[in-house]
Amino acid sequence: MNQSPCVVVGTGGMGREAMEVLRDAISLGAAFDALGFVDDNPNVHGQTIHGLPVRGALDWLLARPEIGAVVGIGAPAVRARITELLRQNGNPLPTLIHPTATVGRGVILGEGCLICHHAVLTTDIALGRGVIVNVSAVLSHDVRVGDFATINPLTSLSGNVTLGAGVDCGSGVRVIPGVTVGEGTILGAGAVVTRDLPSHVTAVGVPARVIKTRN
Repeated sequence: MNQSPCVVVGTGGMGREAMEVLRDAISLGAAFDALGFVDDNPNVHGQTIHGLPVRGALDWLLARPEIGAVVGIGAPAVRARITELLRQNGNPLPTLIHPTATVGRGVILGEGCLICHHAVLTTDIALGRGVIVNVSAVLSHDVRVGDFATINPLTSLSGNVTLGAGVDCGSGVRVIPGVTVGEGTILGAGAVVTRDLPSHVTAVGVPARVIKTRN
């Protein structure tokens, strides 16, 4: 079987989690070859992380457009910028699903999505490009998520919830059925979202309230 070479961009916590998804998928037969990491932090160049090398900065990857990339960076705006750079360069951007995740019928995953350990996506869900669904998050029927949103561990999105592009859900967020959250909005850890929220705000608390508006 031909194996596609692939690296993870980023050596932080999200990058190392992404590598676990990649390696576990490979262990069950996914046709990838994990080459290691790339990271723009020169302090980690040449190091080994869990037996895999940090090969250099992003330029190392851009010089090798045949190598696929999983962008393991939690911040939506940074992930979007790097993903677009790699897409224009021609690097493949695989979608990865951890073997313990549940992905039901009618679920559509955009290019470069990352579905982590024990995540649940029930049915008739659509994720845009580069979405991260982190550990044990639950997405119910008819959820819609825009490009490069980050859904952090233990978050629960009830049926018919819509998240705009670049939404960043902190750990343990709960969103009740039918709510829409505008693009670029940040939901603080543990927030319970009971009504629609506009774009580019930060909301926290139970129920979630807007505490900041951003440009």
